[in-house]
Amino acid sequence: MKRIFSFMILAALALVASAQGLVIGIIDMGFDYTHPAFRAGDGSLLISRVWEQGTEGAHPAGYDYGYEMTTTAAILTACADDQTQSHGSHVTARALQYAGKEAGTEVVLVSKGSGRVDENRLRDAIEYIFDYAESVAKPCVINMSMGSHRGPHDGTSAFDAFINKTVGAGRILCGSVGNSGISTGHLETSGEPLNTFIIYRSQDNTTGTVDIWGTPGMRYSVQLSAIQYENGNVSSQSEVVVAGPAADDAQGGVKDYTWAPTTGRLKGVFKFHTDIDERNGKTHTTIDIDQSSAAMKYELALNITPLSEGTIHAWSDEITSTFFDHDREGFVKGDNRYGITELGGTADRIISVGAMKDDGTVADYSSRGPRLDGAVKPNVFAYGDNIESALNSYDQYQSLYPYTQTIEQDGRQYHYGTMSGTSMASPMVTGVVGSWLRHNPQLTPEEAMAYMNPNEVINPEAGLANSIFAVRGNAEKNMYDLSGRRVSTKRNSASLGGLKHGVYIVDGRKIIY
Repeated sequence: MKRIFSFMILAALALVASAQGLVIGIIDMGFDYTHPAFRAGDGSLLISRVWEQGTEGAHPAGYDYGYEMTTTAAILTACADDQTQSHGSHVTARALQYAGKEAGTEVVLVSKGSGRVDENRLRDAIEYIFDYAESVAKPCVINMSMGSHRGPHDGTSAFDAFINKTVGAGRILCGSVGNSGISTGHLETSGEPLNTFIIYRSQDNTTGTVDIWGTPGMRYSVQLSAIQYENGNVSSQSEVVVAGPAADDAQGGVKDYTWAPTTGRLKGVFKFHTDIDERNGKTHTTIDIDQSSAAMKYELALNITPLSEGTIHAWSDEITSTFFDHDREGFVKGDNRYGITELGGTADRIISVGAMKDDGTVADYSSRGPRLDGAVKPNVFAYGDNIESALNSYDQYQSLYPYTQTIEQDGRQYHYGTMSGTSMASPMVTGVVGSWLRHNPQLTPEEAMAYMNPNEVINPEAGLANSIFAVRGNAEKNMYDLSGRRVSTKRNSASLGGLKHGVYIVDGRKIIY
């Protein structure tokens, strides 16, 4: 079931300043610590803490890795965490745009380092930010514009359990749901063998992951094959790896197997791991792919065969590889169903964010729900198309992004540019939630999600959040109700002339402006 909430047209700056203060945490990479976007109105740096998890240096207290910076001098001296991307700068400035820079606002950045996201380090990053916010007695919202297709996609992963336990009153997480809307990275079968090809998005990066989940108690087999492109003949094959309860098969249950073909055009290391997940009882297989030579004349085929009743779902990593049929008989390509990513999208208590276009429709690239168990995800959609925000001035590739404006400060040029994706949508929601936390520092994830629900009745006299106002009378404003319909108003709008964008109650109706 799709849920596009025109609510997010609120695209709001904080509606009323408050002395409560706020900590905004961003876990990402590509931060320019010196960018003017991260300065308060008085010129002071909003960034209070930085933890570069992949850099050697003085570790944060309680951790044995990474480099922590706790002073303005140290942060500005470091300049940036990376010189090859601007993602983190763009996301951080986007969140601040909607949270505002009122007195007491602090930003804590955790640079996750390059390569695949390490879930253990991601847990550390979340705890690090929340612990700092607690130490300064301020509410906190964290943005994670990242995701992974490793996991059951049903809210039962260990990381989802961690999030559900960690967030709460004054501790809220927002995450992007991924950009798998037009992908072919998902497969499903119930009873019939399934054959597909694993293809790479770039011949310069022939790595990938396939994550396979079967119904609890189910048994199935998986096998990789090198198939000649011209004639479809099988050149070499891995073992048939059986996953599931052991029964009489010694290969069942937990198993590790490595296929390392060294002849022919298809060479590499393909690591299989099977187990029974202790949290949900599902039969699980992961295949990590590291193909050392591009198979220009060979295709890498995957076979999944059910050996008992049940349903199997498989996901490619979608960053470097996906599923395709090459128009060959007997092979199938993947689809875009159940594309909500783990980490940023699947936990019950994370506010998962999809992307919509300016016209209020879902962006083609935005991952679709629901979650595999039927739970509605994303929780909300926000603007993610051609979003203008800060770029990393130390990023050697920043010119790849269309510049929208340039600021010169202290002899250095700082650019703003556009990016698109759910990564850009999530910090918009993060900023809005941050503005709410200033007024209600005990706001819970569930309360925030309720405010985003167009079916939730809000009594303007109840004071659920000071950023939702009761407005009397009519207004000639571009106002919409939460179903996206324009609210027609005819009379004097002078009383609303100074309103900022936000959520209001007009004549008992929940309205966005």
